[in-house]
Amino acid sequence: MKQRTLLLFFLITVCILLFAACGNTKDGMNYEVRDDGTVAITGYTDKTTVTELTVPDEIDGKPVTVIADFGICNAESLTKITIGKNVKEIQSWSMTNNQHLVEFVVDPANDYFTTSEGALFSKDMKTLYYYPCGRNIVFDRFGIAQNETTYEIPEGVETIAAKAFYKCYYVNITSFPDSITRIEEKAFHRASALQNFEMPKNLTYIGKDAFAYDEKLTNLTIPASIEEIGEYAFFNCTGMKRIFLQKSASDIVLNNKWQPTSKGKIMTSCLIGEPAQANPSENELKFPSKATNLQYYSSIDEKNPAVLVSFDLEGRHYEFASASEKVLPLNDRGDVLDIGEEHLIETEDLAGGKLFTYDSIFSYVIQLDGGVFHLYADFSDLLPADSEDAADDETEDDSAPVLIDAAAPIKESFTAAAKQLGEQLS
Repeated sequence: MKQRTLLLFFLITVCILLFAACGNTKDGMNYEVRDDGTVAITGYTDKTTVTELTVPDEIDGKPVTVIADFGICNAESLTKITIGKNVKEIQSWSMTNNQHLVEFVVDPANDYFTTSEGALFSKDMKTLYYYPCGRNIVFDRFGIAQNETTYEIPEGVETIAAKAFYKCYYVNITSFPDSITRIEEKAFHRASALQNFEMPKNLTYIGKDAFAYDEKLTNLTIPASIEEIGEYAFFNCTGMKRIFLQKSASDIVLNNKWQPTSKGKIMTSCLIGEPAQANPSENELKFPSKATNLQYYSSIDEKNPAVLVSFDLEGRHYEFASASEKVLPLNDRGDVLDIGEEHLIETEDLAGGKLFTYDSIFSYVIQLDGGVFHLYADFSDLLPADSEDAADDETEDDSAPVLIDAAAPIKESFTAAAKQLGEQLS
């Protein structure tokens, strides 16, 4: 009898809970009424027949003021979300991973939020909260994206909010204005199309997992304004070759494993440099008089010391590095094996080193007791758009690669710089 009573009590409790849950649903949205009499959206059930969703101003006469974490997320069918005038809090996980979402719309009477080009901002446009993952993306009938797109963050934005571009797989950000001071947690987590970009000059904070899994990133310069980099900021950025800190690492709050990692381990192949304590050129090296933007970096890894110098010359960017073999190659585009012998045009001795001429790269390497110095120039941007694809096609014409005419003046200035460098070193 006692067991039956307990079972009956249990069934009644479950029924009450289920009834309560069902009672707090409107248009597929789950909600809860809070102690202050306001309503928070707490969940949403996706339906293939529903592509547009409106968060209402009120439910049963009570204002809807909050979209809580996971309130409207993982909704594959939604292309448009409209936010009512009373919403004043949108939590960071609230509208993530809506892959086909094209736009946010906000009631003009809302005092806290607004939109621009489909993205969701604070009313004053200083915080970018969410970018719609599916904007300008074409999906086939199986839901597979057929293209990538680009987006320019508007001038005046100061904060990229947590998860703003979370799993925006197909969006490359082509402009980060200098007004940005904070990039919050997971802001660009799995933003797989994101490529190298110029970080804002006033950036002070990079949050936890901010650029995690962004494997197309290879080179970044973090400005002197930076104050803190969160843990796992570049987690699994397996394509990263180097990061330059324009402030001494000792003056930055660097949290656990902030560096690029692969399979959870810090990538020793990625050179992380900070401003060199002494400029080697002052006593040892001399550069062409026309060289500009001369910068010196030293590795923050005491086990793998390295010095890297970069400069601009006649519209081209050059870099050379001295390093222990543990961190070589410093740039795999300058390594014969990585580029591929099929792209090599010629090799010649020059000032104690070797000058390699490829069909898109010049590379000068000189081996000394103190390490390997490597100077390179990449002119691939001068090649026709389809030349890279054509180079990989199998054809009956097995002719050797040739140097394009536009690269001839670049080679002349590069050879002069390499020769002067080699003569100073050897």
